[in-house]
Amino acid sequence: DEYINNLDLILEKDIKNLKGLYLYGLCLLQREEWENAAVVFDNLTELGDEGIKLAREGLEEGRRLAPESVEIIKSLIGVMEKLGRFNDALGLVEEVASSGEADSLVELVPKLDHIVKRAPELAPRAERLYEIIKEVDPFLSTLAAAEARAASRDYEKAVTEYKKALEIDPEKREMIENIIAQTLEGYPDAGPITLFLARLYIKDGKMKEASDLFLKAHKRNPELVAELIDDYYQIIKDYPKDPSLRRVLVDALFTKKMFDQVLKEAKEAIESLGGKEKGYFLLKSGQALVEKGSLSDAVRPIMLSLDSDPSLVGDVINSLDHIVSIDQHNIPAHFALGRAYGVAKKIDKAVDELMLTARIVPTRVDRIIEELERLKSYSPASGLPYYARGFLYINNNRVKEGVEELDRAL
Repeated sequence: DEYINNLDLILEKDIKNLKGLYLYGLCLLQREEWENAAVVFDNLTELGDEGIKLAREGLEEGRRLAPESVEIIKSLIGVMEKLGRFNDALGLVEEVASSGEADSLVELVPKLDHIVKRAPELAPRAERLYEIIKEVDPFLSTLAAAEARAASRDYEKAVTEYKKALEIDPEKREMIENIIAQTLEGYPDAGPITLFLARLYIKDGKMKEASDLFLKAHKRNPELVAELIDDYYQIIKDYPKDPSLRRVLVDALFTKKMFDQVLKEAKEAIESLGGKEKGYFLLKSGQALVEKGSLSDAVRPIMLSLDSDPSLVGDVINSLDHIVSIDQHNIPAHFALGRAYGVAKKIDKAVDELMLTARIVPTRVDRIIEELERLKSYSPASGLPYYARGFLYINNNRVKEGVEELDRAL
């Protein structure tokens, strides 16, 4: 006790004193305070390589004194993981299994899961341990087995295990859904698991979660949702009025370069939706037409998307830029680009595009003057729209109006 009191004084002044923590842990082992000793050694592992080395020495001494202490074993497994020695970490779990201490083995399930995720090649050995755990805790072991299957990229069998876990304890459905969602973060190619979770969400009426899941999957791996397109079509048929689900469908079709189908699905969405929600589908329609080579036809839906949802302005500008990069003389695209730049409050670029249109097609000057008037509302302090209108008026023999505009510019 006196020794511990002295160490307390030392550690109060320097809680990161490696030798002090090590000796403190050893003292706790002598007092058979296994859990407290494990906490001390865990703290040591956070203090660099020397701390990990001392923690390992202390925990191995703890293992000698208390071979059945789960807390000591957990901490020692943690040390092995930090050292990248996953084979040795799994070996410790196997030692517990061979001792017949099934209850202790159950307590090591989180550690076992972590080992498998960090070293998927060890999954076959881990699966044998999960079979032992099933005798004590069927639900936990089945769920853990599913995680092991996922780690070894055996996604179909992982889904089978998740289904078994649901059958064992249906009331833990939400917990299982959360675990699967976390698992998918690490395995973006897990198509069967993604589809399984989506169907769980949809069956529970969690349409937002289902659509968010596919959106995330699409961002991580666009090809994945494209591969699941047939299954996804069935989901859409069951929930035809959900815009977020249809949005992912259109994205997936676009990824697969099925542009005619993009146009069909987008058209259905546009006809059934109103306001801001249909803007995205108008944009995708235009982009699909660009991909099909119908550049002039693409301009109208792209611009209408901006009218429906101004937040799409960046995508609209990119799409129109793409059109004019292919066809520099596409007048509708230049004019639309001028409007889009105006919405984005990039007034100088907006004026450039509109004036370019006026030079190429002088007969549209009145329409361009109207559009320049609109630009004033986007940036009242800018004189550029006034200068441009003044120039166009004077150039078209409307001198009085032109001079008035130039005066306003000043």
